[in-house]
Amino acid sequence: MSDGNLEPHARADAGALLARLRADLVLRGHELVQLPGGAFIVSRWQLSHYCADLEDLRAFAQRLGVES
Repeated sequence: MSDGNLEPHARADAGALLARLRADLVLRGHELVQLPGGAFIVSRWQLSHYCADLEDLRAFAQRLGVES
């Protein structure tokens, strides 16, 4: 999800969601890297998972036990 097409309030909501997910993932020992174009890499213990956008990241984080 590229947030360039979002309204300002939706961009703020997306930013808040990303901040919560990042904090929760870090507390669980994961590293989160945001790639150009809005994709993400979540890694831990030399394993990684590609997330195409924020919604994909949210779904993956839920599988790890993160509530969003």
